[in-house]
Amino acid sequence: MKRFLAPTLTAALAGITFAACSSGSSTAQTTGHSASKFSASSECQAYAKANPSAQVTTTADYVVVAGMGASEAMYTSEQATSMHPKSGEIMVSGQMDNGNNSMAMGSGTTKNHVEAHICSKGAGKVITGVMPTMSLQGTGPGVMATSIPVAEMQGLDRNPADTHYGNNVTITPGSRYHLIVTLNGQSGTVTMTAPGMSK
Repeated sequence: MKRFLAPTLTAALAGITFAACSSGSSTAQTTGHSASKFSASSECQAYAKANPSAQVTTTADYVVVAGMGASEAMYTSEQATSMHPKSGEIMVSGQMDNGNNSMAMGSGTTKNHVEAHICSKGAGKVITGVMPTMSLQGTGPGVMATSIPVAEMQGLDRNPADTHYGNNVTITPGSRYHLIVTLNGQSGTVTMTAPGMSK
């Protein structure tokens, strides 16, 4: 995905905490785009530099770049080959958005693309072929929580370095959410404000 994170996205990182559950009480707190979070050849670092609105944090084993942008068209490999789309995502595995996630559609809601790029902390390579869990928790009154039907995706150029996880999700514009990403017992929370409704 080349144009990740719409400029209207405002993210508040009051505290990002990734807890390595498999390693006892080890907890790391990190924020921002510090170069120390990446190995010299990190594929996630290249992505974060190209998308300044992205939020970055680390766990014991991973670097995670996560955020929210405009809704994306999603295609199977076969559809991409036959339809020749100009923009969107190719689904490698997982669940394709079907418009029926657990947050009810209706007036005052919009679709946004929520995704997380995950790299190994040591080698800096994007992690492929896994299936993290992801959910959004609303922080305000009346803002519902939803599990994200996770898909493994790549951009239309099918570059493995662009592998990321997430889906299109129905959200309430302008509301604050905690995005929770968990992989191999290591969980993290990013607090963000969804883009406002387009006029």
